[in-house]
Amino acid sequence: MFTALRCPHCHHMFRVQPQRDRDTWSGSLTRLCPDCRGLPSSPPSVDNAALVYEGSTRQLVSDLKFRGRQSAARALAAELARAVRADGRTFDVVTWAPTSATRRRRRGFDQAELIARLVARDLRLPCRCLLVRETGPAQTGRSRRARLSGPAFRARPTRTPMNVLVIDDVVTTGATLRAAAHALGSAGWADVTTLAAAATPDKRQTPARSRTVAIAPD
Repeated sequence: MFTALRCPHCHHMFRVQPQRDRDTWSGSLTRLCPDCRGLPSSPPSVDNAALVYEGSTRQLVSDLKFRGRQSAARALAAELARAVRADGRTFDVVTWAPTSATRRRRRGFDQAELIARLVARDLRLPCRCLLVRETGPAQTGRSRRARLSGPAFRARPTRTPMNVLVIDDVVTTGATLRAAAHALGSAGWADVTTLAAAATPDKRQTPARSRTVAIAPD
């Protein structure tokens, strides 16, 4: 008899045969799909955020997401590029954690993609769409408990391990970027670093900087 389970890491459904696959069947925390069993037991963490999501930074994000102000994206991308240079790590490619299809249609663009492409241009790196977001609710507007489960992503596989920088606009619980990093790691990408433009103040472990960001007129 086969039983279908949902992997708690990548959220994909997979089949197990309880009598044969006892290690996978015993205990809810060990019910991992075959692709995830060989990965490190601890989930990827959010590496950094350039700014604190308050004051002028919060206004920038709102201007971008709800008013389509392109100069806000340029200002946020400049802060992200500055943070990458200060950190000193090098990357082969830049990608982003895509928003839901519903929000992309409503806004006419994906704010994370827009920021990521500007960051990549500033750093003179290629920007590629490496992640596909599975159907599900957007993180914005959900309770903190609901957001902790995170969205589900599929990553494009690679035969050549490369260092990837994943960009997002705002990190709250970190679930979105952890899910994105896990999907990329499962698909064979070598080293995955996640970086958000801003972190909410309650995410105190994220070393974001509190500063005023000025923007140029569109």
